[in-house]
Amino acid sequence: MTAIEPTFDARLRKIVRNHQRMANGVVGRMGPDGLVRPVARRATPQFPLRGVVLMFFVALVFKAYVLNTMGGAEYQARIESLSTGTLLEQAGAFVMQADPITMTVADMVRTVTG
Repeated sequence: MTAIEPTFDARLRKIVRNHQRMANGVVGRMGPDGLVRPVARRATPQFPLRGVVLMFFVALVFKAYVLNTMGGAEYQARIESLSTGTLLEQAGAFVMQADPITMTVADMVRTVTG
């Protein structure tokens, strides 16, 4: 009877593992023998990559627009005044720095807005 127990426990663990995998959903796949068998659906990543990229793009266009509206000298003066403020203002100054990508987008915005 002891020889049967590990086999039974292994089979039970496999059944439980397959059940947990299929909790996300199943997809029918045809095997080489022509039978359609349920296969666990792959889990998609939970990190909202599209939202982060969109937020980065909007922030970049906002920075370029503000740089265009204020002009380079005044924009830099405001960034310098922010960098001497509180920790939150210093973080804002770091984020709002005019980097090469912002300058390129500002040139594009300038050509679009006239």
